[in-house]
Order: sequence, then C-alpha cells, then structure tokens
Amino acid sequence: MALVVYAALETRRHAWPREPDAWVTAKAADGWPLLVARYEGAAPKKALPVVLCHGLGANATNLDAIPEYSLARYLKSRGYDTFVLELRGAGRNVGAAPIPWRKRWVHTFDDFVRLDAPAALKAVREATGADQALWVGHSMGGMIAYALAGSPEGAALRGVVAIASPAFFRAPPGTRHLLGLNVLLRGRLRIRTLARLFAPLAAYVPGKRFGSVRSNFDPKLLRQVLHNVLDDMSGALIRQFARWSKDDVFDSNDGRVDYRAGLAKATTPFLLVAGASDDLAPPRGVERVHGLLGSSDKTYRLLSKATGAQMDYGHGDLVFGRDAPGEVFPLVADWLDLHA
Repeated sequence: MALVVYAALETRRHAWPREPDAWVTAKAADGWPLLVARYEGAAPKKALPVVLCHGLGANATNLDAIPEYSLARYLKSRGYDTFVLELRGAGRNVGAAPIPWRKRWVHTFDDFVRLDAPAALKAVREATGADQALWVGHSMGGMIAYALAGSPEGAALRGVVAIASPAFFRAPPGTRHLLGLNVLLRGRLRIRTLARLFAPLAAYVPGKRFGSVRSNFDPKLLRQVLHNVLDDMSGALIRQFARWSKDDVFDSNDGRVDYRAGLAKATTPFLLVAGASDDLAPPRGVERVHGLLGSSDKTYRLLSKATGAQMDYGHGDLVFGRDAPGEVFPLVADWLDLHA
C-alpha cells in the first residue's frame, strides 16, 4: 500500500498537463467515443492535417509530451493542423457510456484498424474540410498505418511516416517472456501502475530496456516518461502480439486478413524510420517492410552514428532521445512538407 501511495504522489509531481487548442470527438462504428487532441497549425498553415498515433502500451503523451519533446507541438509550429489520436483503452479513452465495463478490455489490434483509425480520420476530415490526411505513427501507430494502407481505407491517407514500426516479429528474450505471461491475463495488464512503481529505479538500470537505449535519455525525462506515457493494455491485445511474436506473422486475430501481405497493395507514400539499436523494430525488419510496400514513393532512413546521426537510436529514443527533437522531428516534418 505504501508503494502505491508513493507512486500516486510521484505521478502527481511528474504529471504532464495537456492543453491542446481543442478537443475533437470521434465516434467509432461500435459506439466507442474517442477524444482527439487538436493543435491548430501556425501560419502559414499547411493544406493537409496530420494525425499522430501512439504505440503499444502507451497513450497520447507518447507523441505529445512536454513542449520540447512534443512532436505534436513541433508540427504545429511548422504549420500543421495536428491531431493526436488516443486509441481505445489508453489515457482518456478507456471508454464511457454507452460502453459497458466488461467490454472495455477485450479489444485487439484489429479494433484499432477497423474502428478507431477510420473514425479518427473521418472526424479530422470533417473538422478541417480536407479530403485526405497525413499520418505519423510510432511503433504500433505506424503498424496501424501499414494495415490501413493495404485496405480501401488507405485512400484517406496522403502520406505516412512510420517510426520504429515492425511488421516482422521476433521479440528479444525479455520481451518474449513478458508476452508469455499472456495466458494469465483476463482483462487488462496494468502497465501504468507497474511503470510508476519502477520509475524511481529507472535511472540506475543500464543498457537497453524494451528496445530503448537508456543512456540516450535524460534521467529526469526517463522518469517522467514512465509516469506519463506507459499505459494499460487489454489481455486480448497482448495475446495477439504474443502470437505474432511466436509465429512471426502479422495478421488479424481471426487469421483472415494478412496485414503483411497487404503491404503490396499500398500506394500511399511512406517514410520508414529505424533506429540502429532498436530490438523491437530491428532495422533489417523495417527495411524488409520498405521492400514489400507497393508504393512507388517510399523512403527508408536508418538513424545511427554511421549514417550521420548523433546517436545509435533505439525504440523510444526516436521520440524521447536527447537529440530526437533536433534530429528526428525535423526529418519527419521535412518529409511531410514534400507531401502536404
């Protein structure tokens, strides 16, 4: 109990307040309400809006952190009308009436692709009057765009930036062991509570943790990330990822849709960004995605010291690394400028 109280007090102390310019409500086809944060672009304003989507086990602060580490606010400063999607089960979107509690933790990756993303894109188009939108996703957020681009919904996308987004799955041993616990899960895995309890020790753990290089993070920021960014996951979602990791597949939960095979149908322009030290989305796997994409306009960028970057980036480092705001954020915005 004392640890829980301590974690709650620390979370209040390290909390990142989010004050977007507005909130847009999207409603999924199954009735799930989704709040989407909006940052209205600075003049001169770009013609197309951009949707940001977070990764697995994270919430919207993954891409909308404190100002200097907020990709959302950086894109706003570059003139983009920016919308930050928070998927069902994360942050503010854990569900509300008319969603009964028993249905709030049974969603899979397929629900993000078939329900949440289309609802968000529709709401963004209605709010801006644009026919299409740009999409930037970190990790799973980019994987959702992979699945969309290979479907009829891909017509709504003018361009996609996928940061550290895999489509091939051979998780490192530590992650496989965690995913192996999925058989015990019914309901949700309370990652948020676990992360907040672990946060005080984060600065003292060397090396890589879940694909990220700890030395690339400012220790204070790393502690704040653990208090704000990591979020709970549904057991069904973890079981789906565990199956992908075990069998090295990327498909729907019922096995009827092969998302990886669908990459060949994509015509949307893509920028794929990989970190040289990323164990969750290894560079070789991201480069294979580049080869599978049917789009004629596709770019693969590896960020490492060998390719001229300031660091050998890992997974979360591509957003929260010391040099990410000055190196990764401009890379994303410059590519969007060419497609906006």
